[in-house]
Amino acid sequence: MIRIADYKKQYNGRTILEIPTLQFDQPRNWIKGNNGAGKSTLFKSMAGIIPFDGTIECDEKSVKYDPVEYRMKVNYSDPDPSFPSFITLRDLISFVCKSKKGDRSKAEKLMVDFEMKPFAKQSIGTFSSGMLKKTSLICSFIGNPVWIILDEPFSSLDHDSSMLLSSIIMQKCAEGICFCVSSHIEADMHLSFTSIYHVQNGKIEPQ
Repeated sequence: MIRIADYKKQYNGRTILEIPTLQFDQPRNWIKGNNGAGKSTLFKSMAGIIPFDGTIECDEKSVKYDPVEYRMKVNYSDPDPSFPSFITLRDLISFVCKSKKGDRSKAEKLMVDFEMKPFAKQSIGTFSSGMLKKTSLICSFIGNPVWIILDEPFSSLDHDSSMLLSSIIMQKCAEGICFCVSSHIEADMHLSFTSIYHVQNGKIEPQ
């Protein structure tokens, strides 16, 4: 379970999102909302990337006060991933496997599934937007997370990769992993969601 309480995020004195209390306890959660509504702000807060007021906990581990333990439980894929341009895909995967205590063979299989294995020794700075998206998704599945946060995961993916991603999400759910997903590309999401939330006017509400 991810529990959020007394959450507020402001930019230049303007409140972007405010959540008095919220619990994500369903396996597949779809977070909807227009551009700029605050979905990515919420996801980045949940991933421990940006500061915020309030508390966010996963299985009683706080993103603020137990950051190492929290990040072992919660993985994240950015909507516009960026990595050091000089590093190779293989080196990045090795680093993530080490930091997340992930199984290298499972990471290698993900590289094969997403058709990224031929580019393992290539510098990430040469990757297209679709390749960067696949790289971010591969990293998000490494380790032993209990939650995976995917922000616009279907953008920049072709049809076959979208189908593959949907299949992997369902497979991971069967293994007990829960997801928060945001996406504007409903047609590409071959998923059934167990809860849907709508972000608008600085608030998030169940739909």
